[in-house]
Amino acid sequence: MKCQVCEKNTASLNCQGCGLPLCNDCCFLDLFGHGCGCVVPLYMCHKCINDPYENPYTTGDMSFKLSG
Repeated sequence: MKCQVCEKNTASLNCQGCGLPLCNDCCFLDLFGHGCGCVVPLYMCHKCINDPYENPYTTGDMSFKLSG
């Protein structure tokens, strides 16, 4: 299945907010902390990573990428 953002690369995961298929280049990572030291990685599209309803820890501009 193709990535629904760039429509070039093969999708490797789905956005955990809206379910959109994403490739590694088009997904964004955030860490969601809850409970007693539990940290869960969130992989989301650009829209969902910046949406406070989907990602309560957003700063409103989570448009950076991790290198590598």
